[in-house]
Parts: sequence; C-alpha cells; structure tokens
Amino acid sequence: MIGYVFGYAESSGLSTETQTQASFLGPLFLSLGGMFLVLALLGWGISAYSILNTRDKRRKLIMIFLFVFIAGVIVILLATAFATSIAFSISLRAIPISESERGRIACFLDQTESCTDCDLVDPRKRCPEWSVVDVTRIIQSQAKSAATLAAIFILYAISALRFGVGLRKHVTMYQIDYV
Repeated sequence: MIGYVFGYAESSGLSTETQTQASFLGPLFLSLGGMFLVLALLGWGISAYSILNTRDKRRKLIMIFLFVFIAGVIVILLATAFATSIAFSISLRAIPISESERGRIACFLDQTESCTDCDLVDPRKRCPEWSVVDVTRIIQSQAKSAATLAAIFILYAISALRFGVGLRKHVTMYQIDYV
C-alpha cells in the first residue's frame, strides 16, 4: 500500500509521474512488500516442514538459506530507500526545485482544484498560488515519511534476519541419524 501511495497516488510528490529524483521509491516499496510476503511464506514453510531424515534436513536448510538471503536483500534495499529519502530531502533544501518544476508538480498535487492556469503550456506560469517553498515542503515531508517507514521496516527485517541466522545454527546442529 505504501508503495502505491508513494509511487502512483495523485497526491504524491514522489510519484513516477512527477519524475523527481526519488520517484523510484514507490516501486521500490512495492517490490519490498512482495519480498516481505515471500519471506513470510518461507517462514511459514520452514515452520510447517518437519525433519525426518538427512534429505529433509538439507531441504529445510535450503529454505533457511533462502530466508536469510531474502531478509538480507530486504535490509539492503530498505537501507537504500532510507538513505535516498534522507539525501533527497536534504538536497531539496540545498538546491530548491525550479519554477517550471514547481508549476508542474503543484498542478499535479492539487486535489482541491485551488490552482489556476494548470492548462497553460508554460509550466512556470502554472499555479501561482503555490510557492516554491510550499511545493518543496510537501515533497520533503513525503520523503521524510518514506525514510521513517523504511527505518521501521528495517527493524522488522533485521529481526527476521536474526531469526533466520539463529534457526540455521540450530538446524545444522540437529542430529538425525540414530545409533
């Protein structure tokens, strides 16, 4: 849902249609949601699969390795989303958006139809009601919320990664062959 809001909702300054530097965050969050789903299904499969012989142990270890790998990739991608969001928010403060970007993004973000002249060809003359500071603040707040969500999800992914590493240790030490 978060990926859809950031990537494709009409009220998002980070969407792919506004073509900002952080417009890839929406699709990234969508793919991370899919990866979390795969991770949850793998966790369910690991818990439901019992070990009766060495072949079962090997299969369960493969599922655990896959679980740890996906959790590691998720942590890396979330760290990328966090760093990109923070860097983008800071870069907007140092280098504000241009006047033509302001008009284009303001008309795109306007949900209450308060903007005038959105149908003009020259984007610098669109929506004079919104200043560069207004549009920049909206985009910065969306980038900061993306960073906050990425930080929260990193905590979940790290705990899943720790669980997978601990489980791998326990399963490798599990003895199956009886004397």
